[in-house]
Amino acid sequence: MIQMLFTKCFRMTVAASLLSCTMVSGADEKPAAKPVKKPGTKWDSMEHGPFLSSHLDVTPKINKAVSLNLGNGATVAFDTEMCRLALGWTDGFVRLPTGRDGLEGMPKPDSTNIIFATPAGPGWADADGNFTDGRPEFKGKKYGPLPKEHAKWKGIYLDGDTAVVSYTVGKASVLEQNSFDAQTETFSRVLILAGNISRKTPLVTVVCEAKGETTIRGGEAVIKQGEQILLIRKAGQATLELGTNKTVRLIIAQAGPVQVTIQKMSAAAYEKQPKILGGRLHQL
Repeated sequence: MIQMLFTKCFRMTVAASLLSCTMVSGADEKPAAKPVKKPGTKWDSMEHGPFLSSHLDVTPKINKAVSLNLGNGATVAFDTEMCRLALGWTDGFVRLPTGRDGLEGMPKPDSTNIIFATPAGPGWADADGNFTDGRPEFKGKKYGPLPKEHAKWKGIYLDGDTAVVSYTVGKASVLEQNSFDAQTETFSRVLILAGNISRKTPLVTVVCEAKGETTIRGGEAVIKQGEQILLIRKAGQATLELGTNKTVRLIIAQAGPVQVTIQKMSAAAYEKQPKILGGRLHQL
C-alpha cells in the first residue's frame, strides 16, 4: 500500500513538472507575426492578361472600357462606346472594387499618375468633321454606342500578349495598337487605316487634352504643364492641329499606318531633345 501511494505521488509530481515546463516555454515564445495584408482584394492579385473589360471610375466615367496592360506598369483605357482612347497612366493597372469582396463598387486606375487624357465625347469626328454626340438621350443623359455611321466598335485581336483593338470610323476600318517604351517612358499609338481616306475626306481623331500653353510645329506638339512638358509626335501621312476645345487632334489624309507618341518629361529634358519637322514610322 505504501508502495502504491509512493507511485501515485511520483506520477503526479512528474506530471506537474511537465506542465510547469510547458507553461514557462509558452510564456517565452513570441506570438507569430500576422501576414501583411495587401491593399485591394484577392482579385487584384490575379493575372488578368493583356486587357480587362469593365466600367471605369474616372472623370468622365467610362461605361464600357477596355483597359490595355502595356507592361512595365503602363496602361491605357479605350472607351468602346465612343471609340475613344480615353486616358493613359503609369505605375499600375486597374484596381478592382473592395466592397463586399469585390462585388460592390467600380474599378479604377491603380495609380494617380495620369499622363494624358481626352475629353468626354466621340474619339473621332463624323463625316462632316464634327465631334457631335449623336446618341439617343434618356432623362437628360446620352447612353449607348455612337451611331454606326459615325463609329462602331468591332472587338479585340490578340497577338500573344499584345491586344489590338478594331473599330470603324465612317466607312474606314481601323486597327489600333498601343504600346509603351519603358526606357523613354513613351506611349505609342499606331493606327492602321483602310478605306476611302484623302485630303478631301480626312479622318480626325483626338490625341489628348491641351491643358497648358500649346505649341504645334511640324510633326510635334508641345504642351507646357508647369515644370513639365507633354510632347506629342506624329509619323506618317497625318498632321497635328489644335482643336477649338483645347485638344490636340490628328488629321489623317491617307490610308495606311500612322503613329502618334506621347511622352512626359521635364522642361530641361525637352530642351535636350532633337527637334523634328516631320517624322518617320517606328516599331510598326
